[in-house]
Amino acid sequence: MAAGTLLPCPNCQSTAVYSVKFTWWGGVLGPKMLNHTQCTNCNTTYNGKTGKSNTQGIVVYSLVIFAVVFLLYFLFFWWTDLASGEPLPLESAAWTAFLFGSSRTL
Repeated sequence: MAAGTLLPCPNCQSTAVYSVKFTWWGGVLGPKMLNHTQCTNCNTTYNGKTGKSNTQGIVVYSLVIFAVVFLLYFLFFWWTDLASGEPLPLESAAWTAFLFGSSRTL
């Protein structure tokens, strides 16, 4: 297989396929990383290099993006509280009650 050549559709074996440029789950980067390809005949989407489903890759990609966004969000508010002199979120009574089910302190 030459560079840039996409495998035919695994569903209908059509060669009328194209590389997807944008998706709701991966924006512009996700489809490029997973070689996301769509058949113009039956609209099946798959990995254009392997011919297999991208479902597992999409789930992993989405979980990694979620974890990174969550971590950045948490660190931003942790750093904001640290800079303002307020107690850190994990030291507050509300977090202690949430984590341990009581109002005891750490």
